[in-house]
Amino acid sequence: MKTTLTVIAIALGIALTPHAAYCDDSQRTKSSEMPKQLPADRVFGKPGDPQKVRRTVNIDMSNTMYINPAKLTIERGETVRFVIKNSGKDLHYMVIGTPQDLEEHEQLMRAFPGMVEHAGAYMTFVAPGKTEEIVWQFTEDGEFNFGCVIPGHSKAEEVGKISVVSPKSSGK
Repeated sequence: MKTTLTVIAIALGIALTPHAAYCDDSQRTKSSEMPKQLPADRVFGKPGDPQKVRRTVNIDMSNTMYINPAKLTIERGETVRFVIKNSGKDLHYMVIGTPQDLEEHEQLMRAFPGMVEHAGAYMTFVAPGKTEEIVWQFTEDGEFNFGCVIPGHSKAEEVGKISVVSPKSSGK
């Protein structure tokens, strides 16, 4: 019975997701029903100091469900300002993380389709025609993702790759 209810809840979440992006405040998931704010520090980094930004990366999200640029290389320790523009007509939700982080976040979005109030330093909702920013410092080498975790968007390839590499040696 519990499994059946879970399947029904997930199916409803999938069916209602497009509506949730445009629902009014009375239809949104209440804060008390949603998971608490997610932790700021992540395995791959931490919130960046805007005064220490070394580079700005412009990201475009649109109705094509592709993210541009789709590949980035960033040095470990670098603080980056992501300027995310939504040039489409649908709500987008950029999140930085491991592939597993993005998949888990998308699962939460399915379970709580009106979940538009939660926040973290490594994520932001971007309304149609708007621009938002994320300032992040990458503290670990590795391969990470960034992209939209609104259900269905990441499956449509609205995901990019970030390669975090060791800083270049100075003087060599």
